[in-house]
Amino acid sequence: KEVTMVIFGEAVFAIILQPHTSAHPQTHFYVALGTTLWLIYSIALQEFHISPSEDDHAMRRSAFFGISWWFTQMAKQIFLLGASIGIKRAHLLTFKAPLEPVDTDTRNLIVWGMSMTMLSIVLIRSYSLGWGRHPHSQDPFQIYWLKVAWWIIMLLSSLLPQLVDKMIVEAFPQPLPMLISFGGMMLMIIVFEAAISNLVAYRMIELMAAEQSGEGVHFDERTLEQRIDERAYLKHFSSHALDVEDSNEHAETPFLLPHAPAKAE
Repeated sequence: KEVTMVIFGEAVFAIILQPHTSAHPQTHFYVALGTTLWLIYSIALQEFHISPSEDDHAMRRSAFFGISWWFTQMAKQIFLLGASIGIKRAHLLTFKAPLEPVDTDTRNLIVWGMSMTMLSIVLIRSYSLGWGRHPHSQDPFQIYWLKVAWWIIMLLSSLLPQLVDKMIVEAFPQPLPMLISFGGMMLMIIVFEAAISNLVAYRMIELMAAEQSGEGVHFDERTLEQRIDERAYLKHFSSHALDVEDSNEHAETPFLLPHAPAKAE
């Protein structure tokens, strides 16, 4: 985390403190500055949006997930540094050559850096929270497939920088339109992730309220603990933070494959 924060902080300082040729900044100066800062902040927001507790962390899950987490973290920091350098170079080009196409090296740094960073973030989350934990075999049917959809869409979102590059940046290769395009892409991803997370939490609360009132599907005690853990997970805590006893619910989790949803009788 410390190295990641240093990369984000260095990028922000480099953008704010870099010298500009214009003595009196015009509108494009503020647009470029705001878009670039948002782009860096949005990557940080996605990085720290969901963090497992110490008890749920991949380092305590198994040797395989722990080692995978460590190597993916190292790779992610390299990709993040490349994306950060590309964003800073594009921001500088908005003042040095605002009407010229962005060079290939800068484009590759941004596109491949962001794409691989987003893929690494999803993989890092999966080591702690995926592969049999979320979704879980005892999740309600709708919740199970909402989680499955979330994982699939977040995994495919790592391809969005490539799509934006081919569809928008090639048509508008100037630095400012490119920064705006990638900023809009990150806004769309963050809004979607927030929406699906709140939808899962809302559905879980509805199901718990229905059970308490005697309506709807009945869930056993273990499923109720899983649902309490789900609410805590969406709040970036674990079930241990809510004083729920550890029922060793993940002990029978397959090593690599997630559970299939249980069929309703």
